[in-house]
Amino acid sequence: MSESSELETLAGFANDDDSVLELDGEHIPLRKDGRLVDILDWNREVAQALAWRDELWLNEMHWLVIDAMRDYFLEFNVCPTLKLLKRSLKERPAGWQLDDVVLDTLFPEGLMTQGTKIAGLPLPEDVSESLDAEAVNPHPANA
Repeated sequence: MSESSELETLAGFANDDDSVLELDGEHIPLRKDGRLVDILDWNREVAQALAWRDELWLNEMHWLVIDAMRDYFLEFNVCPTLKLLKRSLKERPAGWQLDDVVLDTLFPEGLMTQGTKIAGLPLPEDVSESLDAEAVNPHPANA
């Protein structure tokens, strides 16, 4: 098996059902947007598989952000806003390196949307409301 097909299998690409992540023979249900149905299904291997589905290969800086998101969620039972996440990151070793440009590079589909998905967390309320507004009116009059 080639390395790319092995990664595809590990990341759940082997099936045609986007609502299920297959990982080590386990079937993990996903929402339509690719998020975990049950946040308790999350572990680092699941995170890596979710990232592979988005064509991301996680490195130390990704994990710094993901761990900060999860730590905040575990402490407060809510996803951090972008401002609170940045504050939390600055308090961590090497977190000072994570400016907006670096964060955008790490999560090209959006830190709060793609990052929280890979971290196995729900969308923060402010992001969710913004996406709901776009779904209702994808082309605002002033755009």
